[in-house]
This record gives sequence, C-alpha cells and structure tokens, in this order.
Amino acid sequence: MKSHDKKEAAHYVCPNCKHDITYKPIRKEWIDEKEVAKRLNMSVQWVRNQRYSNQGPKAHKIGRKVRYKLFDVRAYERTLEKF
Repeated sequence: MKSHDKKEAAHYVCPNCKHDITYKPIRKEWIDEKEVAKRLNMSVQWVRNQRYSNQGPKAHKIGRKVRYKLFDVRAYERTLEKF
C-alpha cells in the first residue's frame, strides 16, 4: 500500500504511484458566536444572552473561547423554522 502526502490542492497526482487523487474540502465543524449570530440573523449579544440562559444552540468552552458545533446550530435553526 502506497502512502500519499496530502497537498493543499484539492486534486493532484501522487508522484510515487501516479494515482489520481481528489480530496474533498474540509468541513468547518466548529463556529464562533459571530458566525452563529450571522446565521441566525441576530446580534452577538443575543447569542450570548441565549447561552447564559441555557437557551439557543448548545455552546462549548474550548479553553477561553466559546464555540458552537455547526450540527447543533443547524438543529436549532430547524426548531426555529417550526414557529
């Protein structure tokens, strides 16, 4: 089995075995509160208030930063669509 070094390009030919390799772009799984506010069309302060009151999408503290899983934000968006 030959090893392939990932390159930044999405498509390249391996120099060792000449296989044609295509990589899918990496999905962004974590987003910050600014991106959540933009997706929900709300202010950053509204997102913070929701987090403080244990409402809104589930937030995670990673070190000193607050991040949201994109999956959780999408699930929260679906609950808003019901109203």
